[in-house]
Amino acid sequence: MDILNKVFLLSLGIQETAQEKIKQTIDEMIKKGEVKAGERKDLQEKITEMLKKRKEELNNFIRKCVDEALKTMHIPARDEIETLKKEVEDLKKEVEELKRHGL
Repeated sequence: MDILNKVFLLSLGIQETAQEKIKQTIDEMIKKGEVKAGERKDLQEKITEMLKKRKEELNNFIRKCVDEALKTMHIPARDEIETLKKEVEDLKKEVEELKRHGL
């Protein structure tokens, strides 16, 4: 399993654990009277939204680190390889066209 898949699965586990911890924390706050029971849903949504933003920031950071590592090792990224494949295909078509015209 490659590292990106492992990171993805780890992030899913973290998200699941975080949601459970949020629920537990809000339950404790309600028991202590720090939060009203009617505020549970709104508070949970706010915290969940904040976690989504943090997750997106983490994903962007990881993507940036991987891209920098690939550049350092002189390994082309997937989009660069796809661009080169398309260019090669275009060149093949041009060569075939030139052959048909006897050039």
